[in-house]
Amino acid sequence: MKILGIKAVKKKRVPDHYKSTPLRFKNILNRNFKANNLNEKWVTDVTYIKTSSGMVYLSVIKDLYNSEIVDWKLSKRPDN
Repeated sequence: MKILGIKAVKKKRVPDHYKSTPLRFKNILNRNFKANNLNEKWVTDVTYIKTSSGMVYLSVIKDLYNSEIVDWKLSKRPDN
């Protein structure tokens, strides 16, 4: 193969989490991120942090009325 200048085509492995249908929720905010009252609208985000001992995941819940962090959790698994 080297003499002929050809290479084998390797099939890329598809991770299992791509095979399942993602869970989707209705977009009830319609990109309106302004809240008129406390605890009216909460948003969340997960941040992936690479450390010397592996990945950790920071999940934060934020109140859109006053931008207060309602709760947060740091975990070694992204299922919090």
